[in-house]
Amino acid sequence: MKLPYLPIIILIFILGGCEQFEFDPNQSVSYKSDDMIHFRQQQRLSRLPYQNKTVFAVTGDSHLDYDNLALLVESVNKDKEIKLLVHMGDITDHGLLKEFEWGNNELKKLRVPYFVTIGNHDVVAKGEEAYRNMFGPTDFSFVTDSIKFVFFNSNGREYGNNKHIPNISTLHDKLESEPGVKGILLFSHVPYWDKDFNHLLTKDYVKLLNSSHDHTPVIAAFNGHLHAGGITTPADTQIKHLLPGSVNERSYLKVTIENGVLSYEKISF
Repeated sequence: MKLPYLPIIILIFILGGCEQFEFDPNQSVSYKSDDMIHFRQQQRLSRLPYQNKTVFAVTGDSHLDYDNLALLVESVNKDKEIKLLVHMGDITDHGLLKEFEWGNNELKKLRVPYFVTIGNHDVVAKGEEAYRNMFGPTDFSFVTDSIKFVFFNSNGREYGNNKHIPNISTLHDKLESEPGVKGILLFSHVPYWDKDFNHLLTKDYVKLLNSSHDHTPVIAAFNGHLHAGGITTPADTQIKHLLPGSVNERSYLKVTIENGVLSYEKISF
């Protein structure tokens, strides 16, 4: 007996059973995706012993460069001094859930806790929703070794410069003095002098940074977005800003905070 529809039935089974064909550009959550990533990373970090100095790696703008991201992870895993890693955003190219998953699949091979700042590419389409579902809130903070790590969304242009991004009020609260905190580090994707920062809030942001000198000191700020990277101390804040550059540059920053003093070196891989 002939089965004229057998090829079609076989094709349906192949397409239905192969994960690579599962794709929806509007999807922001999946039962297969990791969730509460930052919450779990903070739990991992809290179980590590207190250290007199904090050593961490900073990278960013990996986009779809999974090969170099994998090499970076391999390099960080070999350095036993590094306590955690911060990715400065743009872990995706189009804000797609699959891109978040692919990037996170490399990062979760790290032997140390890791945190991902939200980038401008990460908020397009339903990217912000996907980010929240996987990692958690875009603005968050934690304390380790008496240093407070403050993360916030600075991708103002992606929101039409609507006066809410970055959230100055939330940042103000994060910069308030806190028992046991000796210094603060800021992490956001777009630096405040860039055209993609909300120009309506630049003065308020600079004013906030300057007022922080009267409380717990902001030791440094970290940004992504500019793929070439760089280190600068803007005259209007006198706070050192460090940009690690993209993963494609085949390097990252190894940062040390000891007795409130920051030092760093560029690690090539």
